[in-house]
Amino acid sequence: MVVAAFPVVKLGILAFKQISKPIAKQIAAAAKNSPFLRQHICMRIANFHHFLDVNLRMRSLGLGKAKSVEPLKEEAAVELGANIISEVFLFSVGAGTIAYEYYRQAKKSNTREENQLQDIDELQLRVEQMGLQLEQQSAELRELQRLVLAEPWRKEHAKQIQQGEKQKDAKK
Repeated sequence: MVVAAFPVVKLGILAFKQISKPIAKQIAAAAKNSPFLRQHICMRIANFHHFLDVNLRMRSLGLGKAKSVEPLKEEAAVELGANIISEVFLFSVGAGTIAYEYYRQAKKSNTREENQLQDIDELQLRVEQMGLQLEQQSAELRELQRLVLAEPWRKEHAKQIQQGEKQKDAKK
């Protein structure tokens, strides 16, 4: 009975992804509570996002580019910036796990292909060896046939056979 290997790597990746969600929440909470992160990271990211959002909506409605976009209020900007940071972290974790899984599968596939090529090489070598052995045995067989046909006793045996045939003919 063959038992499938327990997918430890996949279980580890799943655990890492699950652990990353609370970590993302902690990052968002830290971004909200840190004055430096609030002012220089969260608010800038949120206002840039807001600017892009307003311009894209205006253009999709056919109203052209927005002349000026009011920045978000501080609390809304901090909340949006913290959410964006946590989402970027989660996206990075997901992209990293996909990249790792792709690398792992490619390595596994390459190993399998190398093993198959090695097996093919070994089989080709065995076929060549068998061909050489066949040629050697054929040469030995030809040599044995030559020796059997060249022996003097063969001539005597042939004479005995001829005499036996003559005696059979005489009895008839």
